[in-house]
Amino acid sequence: MKKSLYLAVVLSLICTLTLSACDFNVTITPDDGKGTDTTTEIVTEEVTEEIETETKSEAATKAETETETDPETETETETRTEAITGIETEIETAKETGTTPVTETETETETETETETETETKNADSFVCEHVFGEWETIIEATCIREGKLKRSCVKCSAIEEKTVVDSNAHVVVIEEAVPATCKTYGWTEGSYCSLCYEVFEEQKFVAPTHTPVVDAAVPATCKDTGLTEGSHCSVCNKVLVEQTTVAKLTTHRPSEKYTLPSGTYCGESGQCTVSTSCADCGTTISSGSQSIPEKHSMANGVCKWCGLPQSTTTGIYFGLNPDGKSYYAIGDWDVVSGKVVIGVYNNLSVTEVDFVGCENVTSIVLSGCVKTMGVFEGCFKLSYFETGNGIKEIPAYAFRDCSRLSTIKIGSNVEFIGENAFSGCTGLTYAYIPTSRDWWCGGNRIYGDWLANAWNAADRLKSNPWEWFRE
Repeated sequence: MKKSLYLAVVLSLICTLTLSACDFNVTITPDDGKGTDTTTEIVTEEVTEEIETETKSEAATKAETETETDPETETETETRTEAITGIETEIETAKETGTTPVTETETETETETETETETETKNADSFVCEHVFGEWETIIEATCIREGKLKRSCVKCSAIEEKTVVDSNAHVVVIEEAVPATCKTYGWTEGSYCSLCYEVFEEQKFVAPTHTPVVDAAVPATCKDTGLTEGSHCSVCNKVLVEQTTVAKLTTHRPSEKYTLPSGTYCGESGQCTVSTSCADCGTTISSGSQSIPEKHSMANGVCKWCGLPQSTTTGIYFGLNPDGKSYYAIGDWDVVSGKVVIGVYNNLSVTEVDFVGCENVTSIVLSGCVKTMGVFEGCFKLSYFETGNGIKEIPAYAFRDCSRLSTIKIGSNVEFIGENAFSGCTGLTYAYIPTSRDWWCGGNRIYGDWLANAWNAADRLKSNPWEWFRE
């Protein structure tokens, strides 16, 4: 009975201490040097007082109930005392070191945490990734003599997969340039091979020595000189490959016609001209006579070889066939034609009429002797030079109005009339070349030809006399 009572008291004391630690959340904090934790001291004193009180009560009860102690009772008492002493020692140690006493509850919590961690580790080890690999990357390039290596990585777990590749056609081709043969040395054709495995793809071959021929042009025979046939020779060693042979002189002349037109006349006009036939090689006259002036021009290098008229400018100019079917008229396209303009022959026929009103980008106009009628050039603001030619007889009124940049004008020898205000607004006119063989009349006043011999003076009189000009 006494043994059971003592055991019950010890168990009660242990439970009381455990519950006290849990209920009061005993926490022993390290001493920071500024003072002692009051909560720790109070809890420690209370536990100590309870232990001492219970111990004294049990000792008194034991002394009253029995005067002698049997061996078993002594053993239980010692065990209980050791347990109490151990608890007191842990509390004192925690107080001195600033640590929290380890309770059975904490020990159980730590054990549960360790168990959960081990379980999670086992689950992680048992996870199997369903790999999703990216593109293959080259680690080692494959060649005709070496395996290559590729790798790729899983986008989920970064696992790496590698593989080897073989490419027997991955050659490094080297071109061996051809060496041309000459008449003295051999040559080589172009070849190629692999610089790694030395496989030959195109074998070089010898090229036998050969000449480099140059043609020696034939020389036609004439009535004056012998000729030569075509030949050839080597340009390297000058060896004759095909020999030229002599061609005997011709026994006949090579005829060439020549038309001589009267002064001031051109192809396509009425009248007679002289025609002479002579040898083109020796110049001997074969025949001579007269015939009608040719209806069409014969152009060579931009000039008619019979009358000397030039080829017309065509860019930005419209040409229309006149009703007679033997000549053209020309009209300038105001926003296209520009720069220098020459009017003469178009499609082997003469151009006889012109009009360039409003062609502001034209800078120079030269009319050939075939042009008989001219329109107005008003609004040609950039026009600086003008030549009428010998075919024009009349300059119309207001012909050059407001051509402020016109600085030089050459009026042909056949001009007989200049219309009123023909040079109105030509403030830049500096030089005017006017026929002076006969005097002029303007506004009832005679203007002597001698006065107009000076180009600067003639320009000034054209600007200051806006009336009509008549040639005497």
